[in-house]
Amino acid sequence: MIRIPLIAMVGLQLLAALLISQPVTGAESLTVAGPAARAEAPFKPTVVYADLLLAEDTVWRGEVLVEGVLTVAPQATLSIEPGTVVRFRRQGSQAPLLVVQGRLVATGTKEAPVLFTSHFADPAAADWQGIMLL
Repeated sequence: MIRIPLIAMVGLQLLAALLISQPVTGAESLTVAGPAARAEAPFKPTVVYADLLLAEDTVWRGEVLVEGVLTVAPQATLSIEPGTVVRFRRQGSQAPLLVVQGRLVATGTKEAPVLFTSHFADPAAADWQGIMLL
């Protein structure tokens, strides 16, 4: 383990602060690229849910899109048929989430699995929050 005296740490922090605060010289402009736009996966949802409470039994089939927070009430059952694709799309800063207080019955098969995924063609971490079982 390397030990650095406290006075040396203060000196390094001061040096870093001076270097960071210096303007960039010799450059006309500085361009910072933002994140590249990501393509959506090609799909045509049969139904779209956004910030909703499912208070009655509901059956999903085909392609389903969830935007925002979707909650299955304690008295309700959400049944998802084989081959159903459930995609989650962020609206603003809120990542979508499925909250299950009642029952979730996903009856996928090897040949026709139920898929929960992002709406992007190249899914990444934090595209959606997940499924919360309460």
